[in-house]
Amino acid sequence: LQQQHVRRRDHLTLPVIRALEKIPDAQVAELLGDYLEHQDPFVRWHTIQILVKTDFGGYNETLRRMAASDQNNLVREMAEIALQKIQGLPPHMNN
Repeated sequence: LQQQHVRRRDHLTLPVIRALEKIPDAQVAELLGDYLEHQDPFVRWHTIQILVKTDFGGYNETLRRMAASDQNNLVREMAEIALQKIQGLPPHMNN
């Protein structure tokens, strides 16, 4: 039963992340940081998109690591693009 619950939750993760991507709110981005570590590269990619759309710089160290070493090429590229866009923010908004 626990395994079914986990599969169901994982199955819903990407649609929820994609829906939240349409809400340009930094609080949403802050809450979704754990999904940068998700096993599904599409979930990671869309989570990075949320960070870019909201200009949320709270995960810059994670994005640097992802840009350098994520298993998925598209995720690495998106992390690099995100860093370039987010790091254009004033220093007090970046980490």
